[in-house]
Amino acid sequence: MKARPLRYTFILGLAASLGAQIAPAAETRFDLEHGLRLRSDDRRWQLDIDARVHYDAARFNSDVTPLADDEGLRRARLGLGLEFADRLAARVDYEFGKVSPGWKNVWLQYGLTENLTLRAGNQTVPFGLDESASSDSLMFMERALPNALAPGILQGALLRVQGKHWSASTGLFGNDIGDEDTRKMKGHSAIARLAYAPVNEDRSTFHVGASFEYRDASPGASVRYRTRPEVAVTSVRLIDTGTIAGVANLQTMEADLAWAPGPFTLQFEALRSSISRDLAGDLGFQGVNGAVSFVLTGERRPYRVGTGSFGSIRPRHKWGAIELAGRYSHLDLTDGSIAGGTEDNVTVALNWYWTRGSRLALDYVKVRAKPNRLGVDESPDVVSLRLQLGF
Repeated sequence: MKARPLRYTFILGLAASLGAQIAPAAETRFDLEHGLRLRSDDRRWQLDIDARVHYDAARFNSDVTPLADDEGLRRARLGLGLEFADRLAARVDYEFGKVSPGWKNVWLQYGLTENLTLRAGNQTVPFGLDESASSDSLMFMERALPNALAPGILQGALLRVQGKHWSASTGLFGNDIGDEDTRKMKGHSAIARLAYAPVNEDRSTFHVGASFEYRDASPGASVRYRTRPEVAVTSVRLIDTGTIAGVANLQTMEADLAWAPGPFTLQFEALRSSISRDLAGDLGFQGVNGAVSFVLTGERRPYRVGTGSFGSIRPRHKWGAIELAGRYSHLDLTDGSIAGGTEDNVTVALNWYWTRGSRLALDYVKVRAKPNRLGVDESPDVVSLRLQLGF
């Protein structure tokens, strides 16, 4: 219980110390989109101090499994970013929220050329359309069900090259800095992602992408897939494989497609994980999701070639931007002797953006577990509200 206040003190003290030492020789700016930015007079270096706060409240209509209404800090993240001499960059993030506290981005990046970068450290690996997007810029409060198959944050080295309409990323990774892979599997991964946007104009984007991971398990390693019902303030998982022992390796494949004409965005993603076991049969789990959004006020989601993902809406009006979105997601965690359950969710979302990173989000999720991890069919639903502040 004493460790977290010490971390607060360390990070806030570091930020204050850096600001106090370099501010006299720097241009200082604060706004609700970029946080606190300090830039040297000769523009050789730039320091950004930013934060994101996501406060969620959820009200459930339970079916078979009890789901208690709850609220709390989904995220409370403080970050420091440094750029130096147009080539060197670093990032440190610490998460104080209740769902997954701890170090997130802790990396150092060097630009080998204008279009080729090398990044080493703890980082979100390039894998999929949903996973590659920032949590501040998602259409919905949470990522779709199939994201449970994605690697998430790992520690390693990443090489990325990009052109005008494409990007390619590849890297080698171990466990994350907290030694807690989201799938509870210790090992080493080789990961690659390709993203191509043959059309990427001011008012239209068409994108295709693909990702692949091969993860070699450490001796005695196990794996576990599970997911919340696209609401983070509950700890209940309706589908869950439980611990799968004797894993030799796993392979995860992903493909995605997106089209964004004007204020519309349509996207589709499919993932499949294949698990090889030492003394038992192989397993396979898969999921898909499709989403559509329409910004009623006319803004559009910007596309980022480097990550092959969409960014946050920037409101054009003083009173903000309004977005209406819908999504279908499916995840099957049953194969062979593993009966983890199957879940299908339908979500409708309404978002009101004040700035690029701040919004009020309202999601309704209809959940259908047929069956759940206990072999029972159920169909609860939930209404959730998020106050999101990003600066």
